[in-house]
Amino acid sequence: MPADRTDKEAVRRALIENRDALREACAAVSDRDWAHAASGWSAAQILEHLVRTERTTLRHLKAAGPSPEADPGRDRQVELARRRGRKFEAPPLVRPQGLPVPRAELWAAFEAARADSLAWLDSEPDLRSHALPHPFFGMLDGYQWLLFFAAHGDRHLLQLRELRARAAPARPTSGGEPR
Repeated sequence: MPADRTDKEAVRRALIENRDALREACAAVSDRDWAHAASGWSAAQILEHLVRTERTTLRHLKAAGPSPEADPGRDRQVELARRRGRKFEAPPLVRPQGLPVPRAELWAAFEAARADSLAWLDSEPDLRSHALPHPFFGMLDGYQWLLFFAAHGDRHLLQLRELRARAAPARPTSGGEPR
């Protein structure tokens, strides 16, 4: 069943809104905190992970055929990727390598990966005819993978905001003591 025009417009909005929110969140991270985190991934590693995930998956997805295991009923399930309540370990292929890549270069790589996803959304007439397994959600079709890219980006957007909140200096209260 091909994704209809309305479905494509919803995915386009989600991908663009996520890209724009990530741009804002990344810009808000100080240079001092960009490549460092007290625990977990740094902002640079989060963005690198998003680039690796989107580039790698899209490359394989474009070449993939349909699968009887892909179920359009999973469209809503993919939204669970947005939640941060459960931790997932990224597969080795999409884990950040932590290489010292300048922020502007890493952002350009993300913009290019997202532009490729949007271009495929525009050019592929039947997104449901491509399917690849997801390590946690099972077999997903092309439409679901594009939904996943936006939800996954939103998940890591929350992570970026948490990093920024942890890095923010304590504010003094009216009595002069930090909170």
